[in-house]
Amino acid sequence: MSHSKISKSVNWAGSTYLRPESLDYAYSVVRPMRFYTEGILLGSGSCFLVGLNGRAYAVTAKHVPINQMARFEEARILMPGSDYSLPIIGHFCPRSTHLTDEHIDILVYLVDLDKFRSLGGGEVAFIDLDECFFPAKHLIGKGAAVVGYPALDDRYDYENKKIYDTILVRTGSISESIYGEPIYMLSSTPSLNTFDGLSGSPVFGATNRTALVGMVVRGTNSSGILHFIDFTVVLSALLVHQADHPEDPAASTILNA
Repeated sequence: MSHSKISKSVNWAGSTYLRPESLDYAYSVVRPMRFYTEGILLGSGSCFLVGLNGRAYAVTAKHVPINQMARFEEARILMPGSDYSLPIIGHFCPRSTHLTDEHIDILVYLVDLDKFRSLGGGEVAFIDLDECFFPAKHLIGKGAAVVGYPALDDRYDYENKKIYDTILVRTGSISESIYGEPIYMLSSTPSLNTFDGLSGSPVFGATNRTALVGMVVRGTNSSGILHFIDFTVVLSALLVHQADHPEDPAASTILNA
């Protein structure tokens, strides 16, 4: 079983900030991932849980399992206060005729909340995209925060056969990226902590309320820079998938009927 501890950073670049209750909310929806094959741990990563039109999903970067030579279906999404991972019953990756692979580095999992509840897992917190989404392009120069699980060297307790997940909040300001729209950049101060493992983490912007604005796809701790996809791309992919699968049995509803 895996345990989690929290590492916080709350100094903002700019005048905006996340309130403590907003940080608690972020912790509840950002989850660590594991990738196993035949019981062997291949690697780990970050993902976050979203809800749209009554359906629930887990979102991460497509390259996260690929770079660890894991199959998409080998993911395990760890849940707080539970010995059970969130059941995954499907996945999809968006396609585009006009965006590059780098611009759609997105992997979406369909999750079975009913099964998780039946196992005693309880209710699951999600980002409600009907209320908590804002385009990154309208927040240039504003403050933002990345919340995820970095691949720290000291997370392995080999003696007790445990992995300790440290959740990290990295703050900075949003600007345009050298990779072009729809990728943007969060600039903060250089860090000694690795940014490895933060791909697939959500980016929250501080508008009049905390809003989801993007998903991390790359970063370098020595520069303090993280690049992220504007969440409008992910949202569009979710809407297209729902339109193509209006009665998709693999799309678990957020609430029981």
